[in-house]
Amino acid sequence: MILLIFKDSVEYSYKDPKRIFKVGILILFSVLIIPIFFITGYSYNVTRIGLLGTINGEDPLPSFDKWSRIFVEGLKVFIVRFIYYLEQ
Repeated sequence: MILLIFKDSVEYSYKDPKRIFKVGILILFSVLIIPIFFITGYSYNVTRIGLLGTINGEDPLPSFDKWSRIFVEGLKVFIVRFIYYLEQ
């Protein structure tokens, strides 16, 4: 069961190699502060689609066309995580 879920997650992430390449480039430049917000926002979008979608992987990967939305969502997640870590 766990291996099937892991297999589905790997297959889902490799549906569009161009998007994987873009995320990889952002990770390489994550030494800078700004790309961290884009990576966090995109990860949030992937998680949201995974939670709201189906397990069989029919939903497409989120696109990179709304940069401002991805940045704002990443900033929100970063702030929430930062506050959570402060309370620990």
